[in-house]
Amino acid sequence: MAEPFDWNDLRVEHPDYGVLVAPCMAFTMWFDRTDASGLLDFYERVMEALGPELIFYQADSMKYPAKTTPRARTLLPTWIKKPAECKFYFARFQSTDDMGGAAIEVHFEYLPRLTPAQQERYRQNLPQLVAKGLTTRSGLSTSTFRVTVPLDHPLAEPARFARWALDFQAAKSGEFVTGGCDYSLNCMSSRGDLAEVPAKALCMRHPGLDYWHLGIHQWFLRYEPATRELLPQVKRAGWITLVNERALEYLGGEAKLAETVAHDPAVRLLPLTHGLALQSGDAPRLGDASRLDFPYRSAAAAIRPVRIEHVDSGVLEDQWMKEWLGMLDRPLPEARR
Repeated sequence: MAEPFDWNDLRVEHPDYGVLVAPCMAFTMWFDRTDASGLLDFYERVMEALGPELIFYQADSMKYPAKTTPRARTLLPTWIKKPAECKFYFARFQSTDDMGGAAIEVHFEYLPRLTPAQQERYRQNLPQLVAKGLTTRSGLSTSTFRVTVPLDHPLAEPARFARWALDFQAAKSGEFVTGGCDYSLNCMSSRGDLAEVPAKALCMRHPGLDYWHLGIHQWFLRYEPATRELLPQVKRAGWITLVNERALEYLGGEAKLAETVAHDPAVRLLPLTHGLALQSGDAPRLGDASRLDFPYRSAAAAIRPVRIEHVDSGVLEDQWMKEWLGMLDRPLPEARR
């Protein structure tokens, strides 16, 4: 019998800064065009479930978290209902002043739905934008909504968390780019290598563990010359991976995807209005690279054609990120004797 896993092994603390890295259950979604109703539903459902616990917040240019006020709770609804164009908003509400508690984090940019005429003009201009490198190396922004709970929280029970997350309007009927539910890490990136180095090491040791990288939101839209359109991509296979309808079509459709994963009874396809959720098992798995235990490999192979390839700093490709993104779908090394 395997020994029970000690979740404290995924926790990093500092005598001055508190919890720098902590394991969590996470649900993250990325959006291209702004659907106010779906985004408000996301925020309101999180606040309904976790609001009393989220006693600290940080927004825009604030350097440190402050106590949550009634006015602070109106920030996000105000941004969504009356957004300013060409402005990128940030807010984080959390239950502790470090990384140890529950949280909702939002990085929001207002991008209205295009009219048919605007869509056609944009489509015609895409080849020129690509030729200038404006859609390939520098990336295109998407909005990010992410909610996390500690693994000892009642909501972190896998079946309950999955039902809760997939019942969000943004998942059920929203036009998302991608998203997913996974074991993940809350990481105090503002402390640099103190947090990032151990977090990355943990993700390499446990390949089923999701790595939270804010800048990845710029790399989900890929230009496809054949269709002269931007293809929404997925981040990486996980426990539950949201696949956009256009990405699903690129993979050959739901029937073809079901055929691709039919050999693995743990994988289920859950239809959504604008895509589907690809679920691998009843609960998330960490895996262990030292034992050649790489979870979600069936899902990873199936969605490989629509997975992002890399994340750049603007100058250099992030080699660590490239390795981590691909570690579930590359051939396994020869088993150790």
